[in-house]
Amino acid sequence: DKCVTECASGQFLYNEICYNTCPKGTYKNDILCEDCQSPCSECINDPNTCTRCPNNMYLHNSKCIESCPEDYYSYDDLCIANCPKKTFINGNKCVDECPKGKFGINHYCNDCDQSCGSCENLSTLCTTCKTDNFLYKNQCLTSCAEGTLIYQDKCVDECPPDSYLSGNTCLEEIDIIYDSPEEIHTKVPRASKTIIIAFLTILVFAFVAE
Repeated sequence: DKCVTECASGQFLYNEICYNTCPKGTYKNDILCEDCQSPCSECINDPNTCTRCPNNMYLHNSKCIESCPEDYYSYDDLCIANCPKKTFINGNKCVDECPKGKFGINHYCNDCDQSCGSCENLSTLCTTCKTDNFLYKNQCLTSCAEGTLIYQDKCVDECPPDSYLSGNTCLEEIDIIYDSPEEIHTKVPRASKTIIIAFLTILVFAFVAE
């Protein structure tokens, strides 16, 4: 916060300000900080030796490029010859987790069965289903089998606690479904048993008092 005639020893000058270390996007050139050359977002020693790239570009041989060369994989913002041990190969990318619709095995991402929304360990071992399908025993069905009930996007043998049966569907206690499709589906809490009992008790006392 002072005006000085020169920067102190060990400091670097950039845009008429003295810095202890050169700001990001610049490199040290003697006692000066110089701008990196685009597309480098960070560089070292000279303006074209990149150490970091902007989004959607990858660092390869100190250059920022739009896609990695053949036989290289992209990982974060780098081009690398081999994916790290705890990652999976997904196409030409290294990923920490396989994307939805794929499962990881032997360091590769493999496609789930087309009926699965996501799967685990095997292509047919579904953990979620695509829209309008129902999950039952790790399989995705277009309709629930006889003897099972619909609960959200699953087929179940019985309704879970805090739900009730309506036809062959388990509904949450707060769900109200209107008969007309034009009516808006809303959620309204039901009156609790405690409130109902208290209300009835008041009515009884009122009747006795009369």
